[in-house]
Parts: sequence; structure tokens; C-alpha cells
Amino acid sequence: MSLKPIPYGVSDYKTIITKGRAYVDKTMYIRSLEDADDYILFLRPRRFGKSLFASTLGYYYDIAEKDNFDLLFSGTDIGRNPSLEKNTYYILKFDFSDVETGSGEILLESFTNRVYDALLAFSDTYHLDLTLKMTRPAAQLSTFFREFRRTCDGKIYVIIDEYDNFANELLSSDLESYENIISGDGFVRKWYAGLKRVAGTIVGRIFITGVSPITLDSLTSGFNNATNLSMDSDFNEMMGFTRSEVEQLIEETISHEGLPSDLMNALTDYYNGYCFSKKGKEHVFNSDMVLYYLKHYQRHHEPPDVLLDYNAVSDYGKLGRLMRFKTPDQNLETLKEVVFNGYTISHLVSRYSLEQQFKPEHFKSLLFYLGLLTIKEPDPESTSFLLQIPNEVMKGLYFDFLMEIITEDAKYTPETGKIKDALRQIAREGSCEKLTVLMEALLHSLSNRDSLGFAEKDLKITLALYLLMSKVYTMKSEYEVERRYIDLVFFPEDDMSELDILLFELKYIKKSDLSKKKTTKSSDTAKEKTIAEAISGATEQLKRYSSATEFSERKISAFAIVFAGAECVHRGKVEIECL
Repeated sequence: MSLKPIPYGVSDYKTIITKGRAYVDKTMYIRSLEDADDYILFLRPRRFGKSLFASTLGYYYDIAEKDNFDLLFSGTDIGRNPSLEKNTYYILKFDFSDVETGSGEILLESFTNRVYDALLAFSDTYHLDLTLKMTRPAAQLSTFFREFRRTCDGKIYVIIDEYDNFANELLSSDLESYENIISGDGFVRKWYAGLKRVAGTIVGRIFITGVSPITLDSLTSGFNNATNLSMDSDFNEMMGFTRSEVEQLIEETISHEGLPSDLMNALTDYYNGYCFSKKGKEHVFNSDMVLYYLKHYQRHHEPPDVLLDYNAVSDYGKLGRLMRFKTPDQNLETLKEVVFNGYTISHLVSRYSLEQQFKPEHFKSLLFYLGLLTIKEPDPESTSFLLQIPNEVMKGLYFDFLMEIITEDAKYTPETGKIKDALRQIAREGSCEKLTVLMEALLHSLSNRDSLGFAEKDLKITLALYLLMSKVYTMKSEYEVERRYIDLVFFPEDDMSELDILLFELKYIKKSDLSKKKTTKSSDTAKEKTIAEAISGATEQLKRYSSATEFSERKISAFAIVFAGAECVHRGKVEIECL
């Protein structure tokens, strides 16, 4: 069997089908959407297949593609059992993913152009003689619908892709411009109001995609009668790939010769873990990232060096600016909680208005919609959810965000050369001295940390940031071994198996707990005792952890690190007895 090309980066359904590229069939959801409502809102993180699914809807319902139905849909679920509405609509599609936001004037011009281009493409596709004018967006829409009614008897299916992309950028960079476009006279709000006026008459169906509901009330308040199916259990797997779908892709695209037995495990660790519904049947993979990985594997017979491709990094970089939205200090504490507890508990907010107070649950919900948190399970004691980081790639992004935020706050730039030296010292000499010196430098740059609640978890963050910058280790925080929890464990990546597993136990002593108004012999003794107790506690814990059966056949280096304020007062390697 010849291998199919992988359609990474291709979001046009017709191109995928006619060029014989691998396709994961999601057409069974078309029928389900018809039954659910006429006006649908569906949110998913970036690069989860929203544009491809919107394209699939367009070709299925397009009256102009009637003669191509068998070509495009034979062999698919919906092709075997089509609905009565197939090929019965005129398709009007708006794509707002690339609306420019440089200034209020640029935004208005760019949005106006996108609307005009969509209306012009519609007129050309259906060979209609429509009078279109480059006026304000709402006026364009009003004129278009009036002209369409004059010319045609049919109904329109409106598809809006990435409704909130430009608004999310404005929220993080230009709040004044954002407020202008969603005010009573704002051009975006007026545009959606114009769409609402023809819903049910000229417009028969609407499908809207986006990432976050944070702009939903303000941006689309003129159009508030869409059903939000984003967390409906029936549609949990509508976008993204299930495990069986990934296995199908591998079967169709990767040569069995030399196929590694752990390929599925690697994809699971890197890209799986997403659940968007309380009763979701299974966790799904980020579809775009799976295709990126497999395309590289198909061409080079090895994994990509970088697990998150450039386009996705760029997307998440823009989304990362939202971390500073409204309450940056509060948001930073939430990030720390998520990374070092491994989970958080929160109610998920389905709508948010800028007039509301921005609470931790709003930020946690934003992380969920961005794909940085996902549902692990409902909280049994409330209506909230237990939310966790989906996978190792997303965990890496968290540390990138934290490093950027913390070093910016500290006005401190880490030196790559010194970080490499510190890691070499751990590997070759079994010493963490250079690493703890780097930690001290960063912590000294952060002023008044005790007064800001500086604690042991901040030490963990600092250490983890440096080690993970090496791209050599995978980190596990509060790692459980035989009912005990290790502060930090760093497992070498598969291709660096010659390195030791690193175990760290960190202790933090507040400087205020060691300081006295007067320095006396007794107070010096008390300080020494406090430090000695911390060292002893960390050492004994590491000896117990390292005796676990899990580590019996692994090479281990264990380090007890004690800080008093920003000063490292102990940095010792703990000798482990080999079993």
C-alpha cells in the first residue's frame, strides 16, 4: 500500500480529498450539528482543526458543489448517509484570523477589507450581479443581504472562522481600541447586530469558531442567540484526534519498516491529554501537532528536533501575552500553582464581561480555553473541575511563560553559557554548585520577595527553569514513589539515557526566621540548628525516595538544597546506597 501524504498546514477540505492526502473523518458530526441547533458557537484552542472542519461544512452544504458531492464525500460517514440539507445553501465564509490590529484605524480598515473580500468572493462563486460598496462593515452587510434577496430565493449558511483572534490581541495590547470596537457604536458590535437581523430569514444556519469566550459577550452582544456546544459531551472529540484516529494516520502514512514501537507512546506524552467536556468519552490529541510530528517522521524517519513547530510557537506567544491580562500578579501565582501542584480546581466560566472583577477562576478558565489546562475529572465535592496540564509540550510552554515573566520582573537575563556549564557540572562532577549560584543570582534580582510571599515553590520554579532550558530533561513535580512525594525529579530524554535521573529536595527558610535584633551566641546556635534540621530533613527524605523499587536499576544523583532567603546555605549531593 502506498503511503498517503500528510496534510500538515492544509485547512481546505477539497484539496485534501482531491489530492489523496490522509484524512481523519469527522463528517459524522455534521449530522449531529444539524440536530443540535441552527446557530452554533464552537470554541477550541488554536491549531485544533477548526478551519478544516469549517471548510468541510462549507463544501458539504454548498449548492455550487452539488455535482461534486460523490467526489468529495464518498467513503465518509456523511457520504454514506447524507442529510436532507446537503448542497442546499449558499456559503458565506468570513475568516478573521489575520485581521490586523496595529491601531484603531488599521483595525477598521483590515476588518472592512476582510468583510468586503468575503462578500466579493461570494458574488464571484455564485456568478451573482450584486452591487457591493467599500463602506463601513455593517453597511456592507446590510447592502449585501438586500442585494441577495433581490437576486436569489435561497438561504445562506454563514461560517465565521476565528471570530475572536483580533480581539484577543487587542485585549493584551490595546484595551482602548478594544473598548471602542465593542461600544454601542462599535463597528464590530454593529456588524453582528446586522447578522442577527437576517438570522432565520435570509440566513438559515450559522457556525462560528474561536478560542476563548472572554470576548464573547462584548464582541458579539448584537448576536446572542447562538448555542455554545464547546463543552457538550457529544462534541468532545469533534476536533482533535482520538487514539484510534492517530493509529489510523500512522497506518496510512508511516512505513512499517523501522517503525519504532514507542511512536504512539511519544505522541501520547507530547500531544494527547485534552478533554473539553465533563462527560467526554476520551482524551484527544492536538491534531495539528500530530500531523507536524508525523510529516517530519515520514520524510526523515526520525522525530523532529523541536516538538512544537514555529507556527504554533508564534500562536502561543501571542496568547501568552494574555497572561498579563487584568491581574498579572494574581495570574502569575495561578501559573505557579498549576505547574507545581500539577493541577488546580476551578469552576469553568462560559462567558465573561470586562465589567466583571477578574478572579482566579476567570484566568483558569482562560487557560482551559487556550489549551493550557484541560479537564482531568469533575471535582466530586462541587460543580468545579479538576484541571491539569494536558501534556509535556504544554508543560514546557508554562516554563517558557514563567521564565519570561520572572526574568522580566527581575530585570535579569540568564546567560546560556553559564547554564550549560552548570548542567555539565551536574553530569560530570555530581555537583550542583554552579546551578545554585545561578539560582542565587536570579533570586537576588527579585526584590522584597519575602514580602510578596516568596516560598519553597519559588525555589522549585527557579531550579526547574534552568534545568528545563537544557531541553535534556523531562520534569516531574511532587513525583510519587511508594506513597512518598519527591519535590522535583528530572528524567533524561530517551536519547540522553546515559545521564543520571536527578532527584532534588529543596528547603526554604525565611530570612526573617533567622534574623534577630541582636546577634548573640545563642541566636547563632539557633540559626545553625534551624539550618542543620533542614539539611537533615532533606537528606533523609532523599535516602528514602531513592530506595524505591522504581529506581533500583536506574542511575541516580540526589541533591539536598537549602536556601535562607536568596542565599543558598547548603548544596550537597546525597550519597545513595545501591540496592
